[in-house]
Amino acid sequence: MRLVSSVTVLHTVLHTVLHFLLLCSRCTSFSPSSSIHIIPSFLSPQTCASLITSCLQKTSFSTTSENHVNFQTPDISLLEHPDIMSEFEGSIWPNVYTEIKTLYSIPSIEDSNQPSGISGFTEFGISPYSSASGLLSFLDLFVVKYDSNFKSLSMHRDGSLISFTIPLSDGHEGGGTVFECLEDNGRVEVHGEGEWGGVDGNKVKGKVGSLIVHSGKMRHGGGEVTRGERYVLVGFVDVECEAKGLFEACKEWGRWDVLDKRLKELEAKSSGRKVSKSRRWGYNRQGGMGGIDFTYDPEVVKRSLRERLKGAEKGRRETEIMFLEENNGGLTGFGNKFNSS
Repeated sequence: MRLVSSVTVLHTVLHTVLHFLLLCSRCTSFSPSSSIHIIPSFLSPQTCASLITSCLQKTSFSTTSENHVNFQTPDISLLEHPDIMSEFEGSIWPNVYTEIKTLYSIPSIEDSNQPSGISGFTEFGISPYSSASGLLSFLDLFVVKYDSNFKSLSMHRDGSLISFTIPLSDGHEGGGTVFECLEDNGRVEVHGEGEWGGVDGNKVKGKVGSLIVHSGKMRHGGGEVTRGERYVLVGFVDVECEAKGLFEACKEWGRWDVLDKRLKELEAKSSGRKVSKSRRWGYNRQGGMGGIDFTYDPEVVKRSLRERLKGAEKGRRETEIMFLEENNGGLTGFGNKFNSS
């Protein structure tokens, strides 16, 4: 009887502490990682249609790419088609970089304390399409096709610090991008005039040609397309300089996820739902999240929590905590090596 009572007390204490930490973390002000930026009318409908046409004429949509192992999409990698890249060189790529530098206060190279000519992404064989300053570069750039064969994309994180999407088509039903943070403390910021679409619950439905920029570490997914075909341009952007506000915010976002998961596991335990007996709470041999051991070893719990909060596990499944403090706080050189998309 005394043993049962001790377990109950320990569970109550753990639940209370985690719940308090979760509430505290979410009561902070808006951070760069919780904002979704919209640039209305970034591309004309004609440019969007031309990009789709070029893709369809020169290649086909495939799910065989090695870049998105965990979350494969039927897509066309533009970095593998320099002819398509050059066709839209003047109308898309430089302008994307300009907007991102403004949104996240990315410095000019002379203000970044970084030597010029750094291109960490080239180590992984990615085509060198970078900003004029050299501080931003595409880790990946591709057009995704949603239809009856591929209706939606599950929630995930990208392998990039910054990601963007541009809706290229209309005439379909459903779609949009689902953002988990919009259920909590996330917000949409519109920059500029013009129609851009709208928000429906936790889903952002951009108008054709609108630029949607967000932290790649923000959990998001593709809303289900119920009719027609939906084409979207997606870009993963590497940042080769120190942008502390965004890096620190992303690090905290990962910690919130861990607290969320811990809290749900504790609630599952307290409600009587079966939780795996075979694994202790924490790191297991598969590199994923273990179940809660019914023995409730306090030291295992505390050690696991500390390890997870400092980002001890990297690049496994959906990236809950990325190493955002390497390379002077940046993700230089990560490329697609730890891409979870």
